[in-house]
Amino acid sequence: MGALTDDQGEMKGIGKYSQYTLADERISFPVAGISREHASTVPLAAAAVWPFLASRKPVSGYMRSSKDENAVDKIMGVAPTLQYVFDTIGNETSSSTASHALTEAGCLCTASKEDHELSAELFEKLPSWLESRLLNPSHLKLFKGLDSVPQGFQEHQDGKISAYKVVYEV
Repeated sequence: MGALTDDQGEMKGIGKYSQYTLADERISFPVAGISREHASTVPLAAAAVWPFLASRKPVSGYMRSSKDENAVDKIMGVAPTLQYVFDTIGNETSSSTASHALTEAGCLCTASKEDHELSAELFEKLPSWLESRLLNPSHLKLFKGLDSVPQGFQEHQDGKISAYKVVYEV
């Protein structure tokens, strides 16, 4: 596989397709007071909301079900000139659905170098938030071993995963 170019999100010296990846220690956090399994549920959820919590601008949001066949019409009904979408669902149809609700000039938001710096700020705060219980890890369902991956995928395809994160112990 070829390397990612700068416009595809590569952070020079941090990572790309290779035999190993170097991780910026600023976007990791020490785990204390919770299990590694529970700690693994924190970064994605926290990083998904952090840009909005850290923003000084007001954010108007509408929660829509990813399973609603009329989601696009409903979104366009409340936001007919929608220009930006931050897809926090991330399933096989959510980005496509979201893009259909956008105006022609609209775009799906993607990670950037600014997001990387914002994430570094978040990960600096996470340990104290977890310790003080200001932030709690997600509920989880633990699957053991790589052989359990198909079972987890099947639960996802069957729509059974709700209110918890799937974690694989390898």
